[in-house]
Amino acid sequence: IKIAAQNNVKISLFFVPVHSRYLKWENGKQFFNELKLINEILTKTDINEVVYFNNFNIINKDIAYFEHDVSHMNYDAGVLIEEDLKNNVPKLGIKITKQNQDAQLSKLKMIYEEN
Repeated sequence: IKIAAQNNVKISLFFVPVHSRYLKWENGKQFFNELKLINEILTKTDINEVVYFNNFNIINKDIAYFEHDVSHMNYDAGVLIEEDLKNNVPKLGIKITKQNQDAQLSKLKMIYEEN
């Protein structure tokens, strides 16, 4: 991270989407582990933002965006993710920053319950 900053390289950290069945598996074990990891990253590192794509968006809900299982997205999903990452305001993902992490993580927990 420090070397990147010294060389004016912006680091984008994002979590690739998995299917909603995987997010709900074992009472959301994967989902809640990811939220915990995001909290640790933003709290304990110099990384200022994470874009999270496991917010039960169109990719998460449609198995057609995955290869042969529920955790490996296909090319079409990759195109959507790339578009989202190029925008400063994601349409599919959720941008979580050091400033909004509490609110965004709470929002994600509510979204999980609704799905």
